Parts: sequence; structure tokens; C-alpha cells
Amino acid sequence: MQLSAQEQRQLLDLCCGGPMRPLRRCVGSGHQQGKTVSLCFSSNLSLDFKATDDLTLSFMGIYNRSYNLSEQRAYVFTSGARSAGLIGDLAFDYTTQVADGTRTVQASANTIAKIGTGVTLTPSFEYRGNYLTVDGNAFFTNSHSHYDPMGQEHAVYTVASPGASGNYSAHRSEDYLATDWTIRQLSGADWSDPASYSLSSIIINTEDGRSSKVDRTGGAINVGYELPGSAFPITIRTGGKIQLASYQYEKQREASRYVYTEPLSTAEFLTATQSGIRSNLNEAGLTYQTISGSSYLYMPSNYLIGQYFFDHPDEFSPLMTATNYYNAYIGDSRHFDEDTYATYSMGTAKPTDWLALRTGLRWEQTRTAALEPDPLSAEEVIVAGYDVSASTGRATTVEGIKYQYETRPRVARKGRYDYFFPSASAKASFTNSLDLQLGYSRTIRRPEVIVLAGVWSVNKTIQTVTAPNPGLTPELSSNYSARMVKYFEPVGLVAINYFRNDLRGAFQTQEFTAQEFGYTGTKYADYTFRTTTMVGEGTISIQGVELESNNSLERLLPNPFKGLTLRGSYTYTHPAPRFR
Repeated sequence: MQLSAQEQRQLLDLCCGGPMRPLRRCVGSGHQQGKTVSLCFSSNLSLDFKATDDLTLSFMGIYNRSYNLSEQRAYVFTSGARSAGLIGDLAFDYTTQVADGTRTVQASANTIAKIGTGVTLTPSFEYRGNYLTVDGNAFFTNSHSHYDPMGQEHAVYTVASPGASGNYSAHRSEDYLATDWTIRQLSGADWSDPASYSLSSIIINTEDGRSSKVDRTGGAINVGYELPGSAFPITIRTGGKIQLASYQYEKQREASRYVYTEPLSTAEFLTATQSGIRSNLNEAGLTYQTISGSSYLYMPSNYLIGQYFFDHPDEFSPLMTATNYYNAYIGDSRHFDEDTYATYSMGTAKPTDWLALRTGLRWEQTRTAALEPDPLSAEEVIVAGYDVSASTGRATTVEGIKYQYETRPRVARKGRYDYFFPSASAKASFTNSLDLQLGYSRTIRRPEVIVLAGVWSVNKTIQTVTAPNPGLTPELSSNYSARMVKYFEPVGLVAINYFRNDLRGAFQTQEFTAQEFGYTGTKYADYTFRTTTMVGEGTISIQGVELESNNSLERLLPNPFKGLTLRGSYTYTHPAPRFR
């Protein structure tokens, strides 16, 4: 039997879920289109060298690599309830009545191929003398991930969703959580035939475009000294730490857009790149039937489209608008640096056999820098001969965007803050089985990088603008605790705990009008602005009580139930008024 080139491609797509390529690659990846694959390799090396009786040198290295493939396919059925109305109950049983030619079903497929690598190197040392101990380390970590469906799978990331027209009926059980929909096509061209689907133009994204890179370097040293000749044991520890962190995130998806030009018609292209794997949603309880009685719907193959792109690159043209270029290289590019410097001192004393005390003070300074574009003004761009949008103030051509945003290097919006963090604790052992523990500490919670760096993210559908806040400072919390615990033999305890947290500078996402946010332009004047801010200047207090029990049943139960443990707890939390 002689197969055509197209039939050979479809056969390979059906068997291996990939385009025509060496068998080793297909079998090695072990995937099928529509499936999920997760591969991981990890290795580590640990070395210890006892240089002297008191000095130990160590080294730890870790390398890992992962690959995750996810085939995401979706059908979207449009009822047209708002524009054309429908017959029946939209929630459970309805029939559409849209006009001829209205697209009611769309097929879309995404290929997610993520490669991640990580490296950690940590040399360290430890010195232990009679009264003096010193330990320290240096560290370097690198974490990099990127999405590369074309390079890894020879598959495009996605193609513009083709759609077909026709009315249909949909029915399910009278349960709002039920998924047992039955969808039947009633009119229009057959939904299982790729020739029934249409597109205004065939636009593909060859690459996903997302990547992230995180680097951390630094070191730490700790010194401990036990005071000799004191009336009771006293130990003093001090040390410091430096961490330099760099975060870089990119999303250049819109830089890999292409439009198919010739010679195939849309129907011929969709037919040539049809997936040979039939989607089946019966596990979710959903079934459908096309007008010809088929139980399958058309779905494009990102693998065949990718192979076609490799075989016929001259039939595709790059599709890059000024907005695409801005989003790919300006708007979705984030670079943020965070350097942390810390030092501490801590003292521990045991004045009696039943009392232990500890107190400490830590100082920490953080310096941040968010790289942001330093664009030329609209007037400067116009003088240079480029057109500028009156509503956005941005150039309307790719060359104009490059001139406006890349003439000057990015500038660093810097921030700096430092705090002292005291702490203290005491433990009193009234008997061998009854302890009282008291504690106080001041802690910090930093905002995530994504809320500190980047540019505005605009959602035109719901008319919102999400903006970063480089000046956002961290949350600070003063924490108090008390714990009374009674221990039982062989393994068990009953305890009552009291805690209180006074939170200052809490941050959360808030919404503003354009005027409240300080936006003075016209394009987003009616939009809602979202950003992360500090909530008020006061303190939020949260306190509570917890009762806990943890007891072994070893003495109460025979074998094989002696290992059973009975645990239980009850917690009551009372937040104070929002601010005080």
C-alpha cells in the first residue's frame, strides 16, 4: 500500500503524537499528543574533609534538570443567548437559534514544553574549639526555566482557533455540578470535517516565549563563644549574612507570530494539519454528535503545523505590530535586584537548672532596584519623524517603538529600608514534666517580586489595569507567645498556648479609579486600577488560644495497635478591630 506524504504525517501523528523526525526522539520522549509528560534528573555531591581535629571543610553541590510537556486542547461552544436568544433552559437543556454563518464552536490547542535547570554550590567550614566555635559558608544558586515547544517538540505553541457554524442542542442532568452534557449539532457543515472550519487568517505562535532566571550569591558567618569561669553557662553568638539576588522574567510570545500566506486555502491547510488523535471527553461525562453522526470534532495538530512550518518557511510571513513589539520586549520584560545585609547577636544563659533565658537582636538592610524603561517623550518621537498615538503616547510603528523605548538604557528605580528585630524567650521547668515557655519576636514579610517590578498589565475585556508598586515596604509583625505543657510517659503531652501578633504595614491588592490612582491620561480614564499597597498606618492585632493533646496508646492497646497515637487540638482566634 502506497501512502501519500500527508497520510504518512497523519499516521506518525497518530502513533507518536509528533511530527516526522527520528524514531529515537519520538520514543525517547515517550509522549502522545493530548498527554502529559514529566521527566526529572537530579544529582548531588557532598564532600567533608577533616583538616584538623577542630576544623572541618565541606562542599555541597546540586544539579537538577526537569522537562514537562503538557498538551492542552479545548473546545468552546457559544450559545448566542445574548444576541439571538435560545430555546429552553440555559442551565440544563437548551437549543441555539443563531443565524447562518455564526460560529458556535471553536477548537484550540496549546503545546506547553518547559525546561528547567538548577545549580547550587555551597562550600562551608566549621571550627570547634574548647570555648570558641566558628562556622560559615558561601553559596551560589542559579535557577533557569524557559518554554520551548518548537525546539523540544517541533510543535508550534498555538494556532488561532478555527471555528465552525451551526445550531446545536445541549442537555445535562438537572444538577448544577453535573458534567454529563450531551451536545448534538442540528445544522451547518459537519463539525468533524476540517473543511467546515474557517479563519479570517491563519496566525500561529511558534514559541511560548516565557522564561525566568533567578540568581542568588552570598555568604554567612557565625561565631559562638562560651564564657569560661562564669557562675552558670553563658553562650554568646554573633554573625552576619549577605545575599545578592537577581530576578529576570520575560514573555516574548508576541515576537514569534506568523501568518500563513500561500498556496493552500484555509480549508486545505486545516485538512493538511488535522490531528490524527480523536478527543474523547467521556471520562468527564460529556458526549457530542455532529450532524453526520460522528462522535469526534476537528482539532488541529500543533505538531503537524510545526513540521509544516519547518518544511515550508517561505509560505509564512512574520506578523509584528508596534503593540506586539512593545508587549514582547518592553511590557512583559521584568528585571529586579534585591540585596540583603544582616547581622545579629544572641545570648543564652542558664542561671539555674530549671530556668533558661535567651535574648537577641538582628539588624537587616534591604536594597532593591527595579529596571524600568526610560522612554523618550511623545514630542521627541514626533520630532524624529515617527507617528505617535494620541491616546497612549506610544509610537505606532515597530521602528518608532524601538526609537522611543530603546534609545536610552533602562533606569533602576531604587529602594532601601532597614529594621532591627529583637527577640527574647524564657523556659521554666517546674518539674521534669511541666514546662512554661514565654517568647517574643519581631518578624518581616517582604512583598513578592511580581508586585514590585514590571509594567502595567491591561485587561480590555474587564477594563482593569494592574500596576506594580516598586515603593512597597514589607510587613512587620510583633509576636508574643506563652505555652504551658505537661509531658506524659512514654510519649504524650497536653498543652495550652496563647499567641498574639501585632501586624503593621499589612499589604493587599486594592482597586482605585483612574483619578484616585493618579492616572492623567485618556485611554484608561474609565478603567479600574489594581495595585498592591499598604493598608492604613495602624496595627492589626490577632490573638488566640490553642489547646492541644498528643498521646500514645502504646500502654492501652495490644499488638498490632501499640503504635497508634491520639492527637487533637482546638484553636480560638480573635482579630481585634482592623486598626487601632
